[in-house]
Amino acid sequence: MAHALTITFFGRLADSVGREVSIDVDMPCSVATLRERLAKSLPQISDDLINPRIRVCVADTLVPDDFIIAKEGRIEILSPLSGG
Repeated sequence: MAHALTITFFGRLADSVGREVSIDVDMPCSVATLRERLAKSLPQISDDLINPRIRVCVADTLVPDDFIIAKEGRIEILSPLSGG
């Protein structure tokens, strides 16, 4: 079943696409699937979205790409800090 998720971007990603983006995804889905879906929807940052240095935070916890997002909640995508 498709759900609208609101994704919050930080750093240079937010500069490129804005602070928040809403996207429809079938739930549950993995973080990797979410990254792929976002990369297709946001071609201007698609290379960044598949970069493992770009971290995903779900409900205030950094999660790996195999983490399953089972319900709507806060999802944030973090750019690496300068030098990080």
